[in-house]
Formats: sequence, structure tokens, C-alpha cells
Amino acid sequence: MATKTVKKIVPQPHQMKVLNSTKRYILMVAGVQTGKTVTGAIWLYLQINKNPTAEFIIGAPNYKTLEQSTMQKFFDLFPVKTLGHFDKQRMVLTGKSGFKIWFRSLDDPDSIEGISAKAVWLDEAGKMKRKAWVNAMGRVSATNGRILLTTTPYALNFVYTNLFKPWKDKQKGFDEIDVFQYSSIDNKYFNKQAYTDGQRMLSPAEFARRYNGSFTKLEGQVYADLFDFSGDIKPGVVVDTLPEFEYVLGGVDWGWNDPAVVIPVGVTATDDVYLLTEFYKSKTPLEQIREVAGSYMTKYKVGYYYAGKDQPGNIKYLQTHGVACNKANNDIDWGTGVVRGLIMLDKLHIHSSCINTMDEFRTYQYTGDENNQSEKPLDENNHAMDAIRYALASHPAIPMILQQRQYLDKVEEKDPETVRFWQLVEQDIQETRTQANNGGYNTDEFYDSINDDII
Repeated sequence: MATKTVKKIVPQPHQMKVLNSTKRYILMVAGVQTGKTVTGAIWLYLQINKNPTAEFIIGAPNYKTLEQSTMQKFFDLFPVKTLGHFDKQRMVLTGKSGFKIWFRSLDDPDSIEGISAKAVWLDEAGKMKRKAWVNAMGRVSATNGRILLTTTPYALNFVYTNLFKPWKDKQKGFDEIDVFQYSSIDNKYFNKQAYTDGQRMLSPAEFARRYNGSFTKLEGQVYADLFDFSGDIKPGVVVDTLPEFEYVLGGVDWGWNDPAVVIPVGVTATDDVYLLTEFYKSKTPLEQIREVAGSYMTKYKVGYYYAGKDQPGNIKYLQTHGVACNKANNDIDWGTGVVRGLIMLDKLHIHSSCINTMDEFRTYQYTGDENNQSEKPLDENNHAMDAIRYALASHPAIPMILQQRQYLDKVEEKDPETVRFWQLVEQDIQETRTQANNGGYNTDEFYDSINDDII
């Protein structure tokens, strides 16, 4: 049997521009079937040739993509037997010259911790969490290494805010970023009929993302009113300084593999609501969550926390260790309605330190399209989103703010969610008006007055 050898590869002109870049951070953002994965595989192989005894990382957003696409393409171009030995249990290839390639699924961004890499290739980076990017930069910091990201622009996440936009705006301090943006038809082998069919069948925004590699405002966003037409958060929402607050609440979303989130929320005398900071971390022990929540009670004067009712033991632990906490209103329609109402009134503000929270706002979307918002939001990219709605939807003062500010008058089209939300507000508003003083009300009665099915 003939021994497999490295395939002879002739990159297309658009791929060669990426491969010839000398910048430290490279982003190839392109439409489908533009050869992004092939480009990434070749780029990493070239880095190995320059550093034949170093360590390298190949990452994908999940194990399915890693195994069925990224690794498959890499080993198709560069067979294992020509490179060295692959340890499937440890997911590491040890080369004949001594190099190592660590293959990692970055649904757990911490899976690359402890590796000092000379180069990192992040395939389909647009589906990754921001922490994957942060950790990747840390892995090349000691080696002055390089990172290539290949992706379709799925959403306006860190790929857009931390790489594409600074590069496009020529911001100072981002000289080490190179961006290459391509359309599917830049691949000379791409089926032109598929391009035409996509243009006819898809919405303009989805077609621009999938086939032209363009960043556009995501369709079906739960909080679409937070963003302008280009998809950026509207001016005045993100702030660097904080005012004085009448009272401060907090939301807690439990997690282990998913991040645990603690967010304090301040309300001013003019009924403006501020997200003050964020704790956002995977594999967080309950004791650390208690410490963080307690520190926010001291620093921000948080009076009361509302936490996911799926972990009553955790709530009890906080209560018995000095943290005022109770189960949250977990009705998603109600909670997203409260948050949406504050956004439409221009009453919601986010401190600039809440990076992960802003990423989730950008990617939090419904399961249906933007015209079918009776669907529930996708159960992903929602950990900060849950913590925020726990805080805002579980305290009666917030819906009273919306009523007093006549939010309903600002809604031109009464979608089913808005109608239901306001029916619930009207039922509850009089009963809770005298109890709206930072936790000083009967929680169970408040829940029951909203929806008998909540508890």
C-alpha cells in the first residue's frame, strides 16, 4: 500500500493574500465555500515549518465542527503518517521534528489553558465565545506567537467588535490586525447558481452574511431595539461612568460548564437602569459566587438578589451566608418584555466593563425569524441575559417604571408578546405599588399575581 503524502496544493489568489500576511492577528471573514478551512490548515502548516519544535493549537467552536470539518480537512491535506503520531485520547499530534498540535473544542474556552503556543488557528471563530479569543491571546503572549481566525460572520460578536471594526475604523493601537473579507464567488470553483439562488431565497441580511462575508444586523434579535441599522449598540447605551442610585438589585444565573453570572443593576431617581458590572465565569464554585455577590453588596450597595429557581439549594446557601437572595421570576416572555420596555424607553444603560453581557445582547435571538417572535429565544448565549431579566422582572418597581413612562404608547405595532406583557403589568401594578421598596414585599404573592404557572 502506498504511503500517504502531503497533497500538492495551489491556493487561489484570495487565499494567498491571507497566507502572505505578516501581521500577528489575521482575520479571514468570508462567505460559504471560500476555502476558509483549507486556508487555515495551510497557514498552520506553514507556521510549523518555521517553528518545527514549537507547540500549536487548532480550535473549533464545538467538537462536531472540530472532528467533522476542521480536523478532517487538516488531515486530508497533511496526513497523520507524514507528520508524526496522533494521540486521540489527548487530542494531540506529536510531529517527527518534535512539534505538537493540540486540537481543542472551544465550547470550553479553558481547554487551551496551560499551552504555550507559537501559533493558534481558530476555525469558525464567529461561533465561539469571546473568552476563547481572550484565552487564545494568552496562549501566544509568551511566545510572541500569531493567531489566524477563519469564519463566516454569524453575528456581531467579538470578531466584529475586537477585530473587524477596529481594523475598519483604523483605530490607533490595532496595527497588528490584518483582515481579509471575501465573497463566495471569489472562489473560482463556487457554483454561481447557488449564489443566485441564495440571493433570491434569503433575506438581504442573511445573504450578505452567508455569501458575501458581510457583517449585518442579526435577524430575530430578542433586543433588536438596542442596536442601530448597522448592528452597533445605539449611542448613549454604553457608559464609562455611573451616577448615584436610588436602589440596586442583582441577578444571578447558575452555571458550571456554562458560565455563572452575577450582575448588579442600579436604578436612578429618574428611573434609568444601569448594568454596573459583570461576573462571568465557567466552573465557578458556589463559595466564589457567594463571595462575589457579597462584595457587590458592599461595593455597589446591592440590596437584594434574584437567582434562577432551578437551584433552590444554591439560593438557600446564599441566604444562610449573608446574601439577601430569593428565587427569580422565570417567565421568559415577562422578563424579556420588561427588558425590551426599558430599551424602547432609552432607559437601559450598560457599563463599558460588561463585555460578555454586550456580546450576549448581540447574539441573543429567537428560534424563529424576526417576524415570528412568538417563538422562545434560543437557549444559548443567554447567561447574562437570564441574570438581567431575573433582576429586572422580579422586582415590582421596574414594571411600574414602564407603566409610569407610558411605554405602551411608544409601541406602534402591538405584537402578541407586548399585549401579553401589558396585560400582566395591568393586573399586577395596583397590588404591588405599596410594596415596591427593594425586596419589601411577599415574593410568592408577587409571582402568583403575574402568572400562576411561574412557581
